[in-house]
Amino acid sequence: MQILNSLQELPNRCPTALFIRHGEREKVETLADSYKAMLTEKGREDSKLLGKSLPEGRQLIVFHSDLARARETGLIMADG
Repeated sequence: MQILNSLQELPNRCPTALFIRHGEREKVETLADSYKAMLTEKGREDSKLLGKSLPEGRQLIVFHSDLARARETGLIMADG
């Protein structure tokens, strides 16, 4: 979260990019199953915490992979 604290010090007009991995996912047995794995409750909570810690007043554009858990992470984070 130290990086997020540093973002607070940047002017709002300063373009900033963050690359964030999806939240914690369910356990899987095979590689094929990993594509279907969804976020755990902890993964959802962490995503929400991250969204709340982003600086207010900044434009947020979320890009994510086509994995459902990546999309869910981005949506939860964007909602803050």
